[in-house]
Amino acid sequence: MASIHKDIPIEAPAHEVWDAVRDFGALHTRLVPGFVLDTKLDGDVRIVSFANGTSAREQLIDSDDERRRLGNGRGAEHCQSAARTTLDDRLEARTSPDPALSERRRRYQP
Repeated sequence: MASIHKDIPIEAPAHEVWDAVRDFGALHTRLVPGFVLDTKLDGDVRIVSFANGTSAREQLIDSDDERRRLGNGRGAEHCQSAARTTLDDRLEARTSPDPALSERRRRYQP
């Protein structure tokens, strides 16, 4: 399975960043306003409306407060390829309490 890893340094306390990341239904207000216009929850699925007019259904796979890790997946119908995408957002505090480091992994499954 192919993977893409990206580390993003964030100049904010880790607990504040994790609070926004784990807020699965507030993507459009807390993490990426403007890029995402709206997020609606349907059980453990969020329907995301992007500024470019596209939308995606993302299923919450796991949320782990202790490890500050959120996993969600998107089916093949929402990807340009015929693969399922699994997103694995992990938040680490490199030094306490600042700064936070967000790591995003994308795994593509055929």
